[in-house]
Amino acid sequence: MDTLQHADAVTRRVDLLPTGPVVSLARRFPVDPRRLWQAHEALALPEGELQVELGEAPNRLRGTHERGGRTVALVALDVVREGGHCLATLQVAPVEEEWREAALRWDRVLWQLGRRVDDDAPTTAEPTAAEVEQFTAAARELWEVAAVQAGA
Repeated sequence: MDTLQHADAVTRRVDLLPTGPVVSLARRFPVDPRRLWQAHEALALPEGELQVELGEAPNRLRGTHERGGRTVALVALDVVREGGHCLATLQVAPVEEEWREAALRWDRVLWQLGRRVDDDAPTTAEPTAAEVEQFTAAARELWEVAAVQAGA
């Protein structure tokens, strides 16, 4: 998969709740949940750390994204098997940052995960600056579409 195909592989949704926006990202991966979980453990998460409050590997994770001792987002990940593939759904409720920035940050995490388990050419290599720029521009545009659909 190339960079734009990775961006297109994610379904994005914004829910505007009374408590604040929640962004949802869903993507199918060509591996079973256990393999996806193993690939996830090797990822560099967004700056800060993920404090897991509930984890049922390889299917469920609940926690907070912490930075500087403060909670910046609530995070929920659910992974379900679909034949030889799996569907990962990530929900992020930003606490201390604008939802678009949180959405892009976690979108890049799913992109890195996809690169690690890609059927065609899995890689653990860091993306080039040009690839990051291309992915971020595509994802930002797709998040704007999701925002319009949500009425944001």
